[in-house]
Amino acid sequence: MSERVSEPKRIFAVTLFVDDLQATTRFYREVADLPVHYENENSA
Repeated sequence: MSERVSEPKRIFAVTLFVDDLQATTRFYREVADLPVHYENENSA
């Protein structure tokens, strides 16, 4: 009998490494409508 793994109900954080932080942040805010909960000069 195989064991069933439950799927996550929510995603709390995602880490991406990108060349253009400003453009990527703008995309996720405007197109994907995702909020940024923490931001500094090197991360968002």
